[in-house]
Amino acid sequence: MIDHVTVRVRDLARSKAFYSAALAPLGYRLGHEATYDGVAMTGFVGPDKRFDTWFVVDAAHPSGPTHFCWRAADRASVAAFHAAALAAAARITAHPDCGRTITSTTTALS
Repeated sequence: MIDHVTVRVRDLARSKAFYSAALAPLGYRLGHEATYDGVAMTGFVGPDKRFDTWFVVDAAHPSGPTHFCWRAADRASVAAFHAAALAAAARITAHPDCGRTITSTTTALS
């Protein structure tokens, strides 16, 4: 079981704004912001009260193309996540129902 994931990003403010909007329908909220050893980071806490999604600034070495998949309470939450991500400037790279082959209550961003 994966406890958490940390993604290196060029622009933490932009990532924080995007994921704050996109993850809200899934019950996530911004839960932690700090700078450790000169590195700024942001953590999101999910509906289970666990911090499992982190972003850190690393402009020189950002993470490459990555696929994320979060659990949702129901299909309505999946649709709300998709709508919020699009409103926050996400680009569609796969059909929004692609997670249906895994489970009916997952949603993903690539």
